Amino acid sequence: MTIKFVYYNLFDVHKECTNLHTDIINAVCDSDDSDEIKAVSFVGPDTAGMYVNARARASANGKRVQSNAGAKNHAVVMPDASTEATLDALVGAGFSAAGQRCTAISTVIFVGDSKSW
Repeated sequence: MTIKFVYYNLFDVHKECTNLHTDIINAVCDSDDSDEIKAVSFVGPDTAGMYVNARARASANGKRVQSNAGAKNHAVVMPDASTEATLDALVGAGFSAAGQRCTAISTVIFVGDSKSW
């Protein structure tokens, strides 16, 4: 299955930097009203996210939008993670450099039994 998304020239897409097969994700330079584009997914700054969301929803066939505007890095904690090592890593990832890095995590998702931590 190929997933297509609208490419608004906000940044360069470098497929060679990913481990994804080229048929998995495609950058599509097309109009907002193209019937071939069914949905839009975006992660980035608030202003750009609102622009992408508005353009996609206002298109002739109302695209579905997944927009994580204002997003930073997320951490996902799996049930089998080591509690002490994981909590230490989360504190470092969120608060080293006073959290003033673009790589600082701002959201942690606890999965399964890790929710009880």
